[in-house]
Amino acid sequence: MVNAHASFVAVLMTVVPIYGTAPSGTTSLQTRLHKRECSEPLMEEVRFCGNLRIWRYFYNHTSQQCHQFYWDNCLADGVHMTRIDCAKKCNLKEQPGICAEHPAGTCATYQPTSSYYPKKVTSTT
Repeated sequence: MVNAHASFVAVLMTVVPIYGTAPSGTTSLQTRLHKRECSEPLMEEVRFCGNLRIWRYFYNHTSQQCHQFYWDNCLADGVHMTRIDCAKKCNLKEQPGICAEHPAGTCATYQPTSSYYPKKVTSTT
């Protein structure tokens, strides 16, 4: 009986650290979602997917950067809309580049005008 118990404990100790724990501060669900979001997208032909090809981004584990590719609008695992979204979710160390200097919605706003064309200002000097 002691040998069976010792064998069970030995097996349990080797299995639990691999499958039963997640990185500190995250749950196993969060870990699975992170792996799914940061996996390289499968570029397999899927029937009834359409002929649409869109520029999207994925995280390349080899180069440890987000790269642009043509997405076929199927199998959305690992596909990000923008490079900034990809970097925020998968690689916080990656510099987002010039595109991130002014995030969307931070442009100066102007008062609406009632005319199509601005009035010409002439100088009388």
